[in-house]
Amino acid sequence: MKIKLLLLLYILTVTIFAVDSRGLLESLEGSNINVGEAYRFRLTLVPFESKLLDEKALVGKRFLDLFYVANVESIEISPNNYDATIVVLDMILTKNAKMNDVYIWQLGDRNIPIEISKITANNVELNIKEFVLFPTPNISFDQKEKFVWLGIIILIILLVLFFRKLKNRKKRPKIEMNYKEFIKEMSSREDLEYLYSERKKILSKIEDESLKRSFEALFNKYSHVQYSRSWPDYDIVPILKEAKDFGRELNDGI
Repeated sequence: MKIKLLLLLYILTVTIFAVDSRGLLESLEGSNINVGEAYRFRLTLVPFESKLLDEKALVGKRFLDLFYVANVESIEISPNNYDATIVVLDMILTKNAKMNDVYIWQLGDRNIPIEISKITANNVELNIKEFVLFPTPNISFDQKEKFVWLGIIILIILLVLFFRKLKNRKKRPKIEMNYKEFIKEMSSREDLEYLYSERKKILSKIEDESLKRSFEALFNKYSHVQYSRSWPDYDIVPILKEAKDFGRELNDGI
């Protein structure tokens, strides 16, 4: 009786371990993929326990000798089949190959057949540039000290130039100023910025309502571009021309 029981247990054990896992790899970003580019994939393993696989076993490794695993998004049990594990991952195709065959994935002591579903690889010619590496010169301590002092001197010169430019930008008549003459002579981006900073004073001095509205429209138009990233490259000629056209109508005392 004991022999029959042991034989039955042996048969059940062999039957359980005889069930081999299989896998299906599918692209989540279309059927056509290019060599050297990253795509999202779904790997379904059946039957397979999710706890047998972790992110460290995949990330940074080769997969099927075709892909490089860049990232693992999730490892979860399939909601439709508790015996299945679904892995969502980002991979880079490292070489051109026909995807019609079944590949063997060696995971530890397991050899898992992986079927690749409806994926076509496109070989992209990579523009590989030759890099010339120059040897790093040996610099003695004395030479390093000279370079440090040279860097400090250059930094001081740059700071002096910066503050001098900043001082010139702020150097404007403060109280009594003929805005009409200033507008007439405007020629730079800094002049426009100063004009905008003085807009309240200018508007308070204009009695003609029509002309005041024209200046308000000009300031509003200018305010939309002067704080944008494209302002340093913005063509200021139309704004200067429009400001000068309105400036001719100002009273001589403004």
